[in-house]
Amino acid sequence: MSIVPVTRVQRTTLIAILSAISFGLMLFPQVPIIPSADFLKLDFSIVPVVIGLYWLNYSASLWIILIRTLLKLILANEGVNTYLGLPVNLLVVLAFITVLKITMPNLEQYSNWKKNHTINKQHVCHDNCCDCHQLVCSYTFVCEVC
Repeated sequence: MSIVPVTRVQRTTLIAILSAISFGLMLFPQVPIIPSADFLKLDFSIVPVVIGLYWLNYSASLWIILIRTLLKLILANEGVNTYLGLPVNLLVVLAFITVLKITMPNLEQYSNWKKNHTINKQHVCHDNCCDCHQLVCSYTFVCEVC
C-alpha cells in the first residue's frame, strides 16, 4: 500500500530519482569494513531503497534495486569484483527488503493524520490585491481539525 498517493508518472519519476541516488551512494561513500579485505565495503545505497519501500511499495523498491544494479553493471564495472559482488549484493538487499516488508507495520493503520485531518488550500491575498495573477498572492494550507 502506498503512503503517498501518486500518479504513474510521479511513481516512475520517484523510482528513477531514488535509483540514481542509490547508484551514487553505491559509488562514493564506500568505507572498508576490514582494512585488509578490500572487497568488503560498507555502502549506504540501501537507504533510498528503504525510502522507496516506505513511500511507495514493495514492487517500487524492487525496481529501485534492479535499476541501481543495472546502472552499476553498465557504468561502473570493476571487472571480477563487480561480477562476483553485485549478485551477492542484489540477493542480500532483496532479502533485507523482504524481511523489512514482512516485519514493518502497516503505516496507514497508524497514521492519524491521513484519517482524521483534511487539508484545505485557501487563497490568501497580501496587500489586498484584486487580481489573482499577481505575485503577491499565495496559498496557505489549513487543517480543518486543528
